[in-house]
Amino acid sequence: MNNICNIVRDLLPIYNENLCSKDSKEFIEKHLINCDSCKQYYYQLKEELFYSPQIKSEDQIQSKSFKKLKKHFFRKNILVSIFSITAVLLLITFIRQFQIPIKYQPDLFTINQAEDTVIDIKFSKSDYYKANGMFKKIKKDGEMINVAYVYFNDNIWTKYFTHSEHTSIQQFSIGERIMADYGGHGNTIEHEGNIKAIYYLIGNYKKLNDMSQENFSKVAEKAILIWEEKD
Repeated sequence: MNNICNIVRDLLPIYNENLCSKDSKEFIEKHLINCDSCKQYYYQLKEELFYSPQIKSEDQIQSKSFKKLKKHFFRKNILVSIFSITAVLLLITFIRQFQIPIKYQPDLFTINQAEDTVIDIKFSKSDYYKANGMFKKIKKDGEMINVAYVYFNDNIWTKYFTHSEHTSIQQFSIGERIMADYGGHGNTIEHEGNIKAIYYLIGNYKKLNDMSQENFSKVAEKAILIWEEKD
C-alpha cells in the first residue's frame, strides 16, 4: 500500500457521505477501479457504516421486545401467585370455618356431675371444632326451670382430616353461672340460676340465636334430653 492508497482511504468516509469535491470524487473512483486493496477496504467501510448500525438497531429492538415480554410475564406470574395464595387462604378459611353439626349418638359424649355441681360433658370422639350452648327458661310440669341446649360442631378439617386422639381436654362444662368450651372454639357463656336439665339439639342450627321463639320451639321439640337434675 502506497501513499496514494493512504490518501484515498482517508477520503473514503467523506466520499461515502458524498461530501468531497468533484475532483476528489473522480480521483477516488479512478483509484478504486485500479486498486483491489482499497476497493476491498471501501466495501468493509460501507458495511461498518451502513449495516452495523442497522444490525445494532435490530438487536436493540429485539432486546427491548424481550424485556417487555419478560416484564409482562413477570407481572403475570406475580398475579398468578397472588391469586393462588389468595385461593389457598380462602380454601383454608373455608375448611376451618364451615361448620357441620354433629348428629347425636348415645356414645358421642359422657356426662358427669362433680361435687361442686359443675356438669362436665366429655366428648368421646377424636375431635370436634366447637361446642355450642344456650340457656332458656321453659315450663315443665307446671314450673318454670332453667335448661341448657347444647350441640357440637365439626368443620371440614376436624371431620375429614383429624382422626387421632386429641391431646387436649375435649370437654364442655356447665357450672352454676357459666358455660365453657375447653376443647374447641366455643365461647364462654354466662347464665343465671341453676340448670335443671340439658338437651342436645338436632335439626336446623343456622342462626339459632337469632331465631324467633316460635321457630326455636319447633327446633327444641326435637331436642334430646341428655341430663336432668335428680331430686
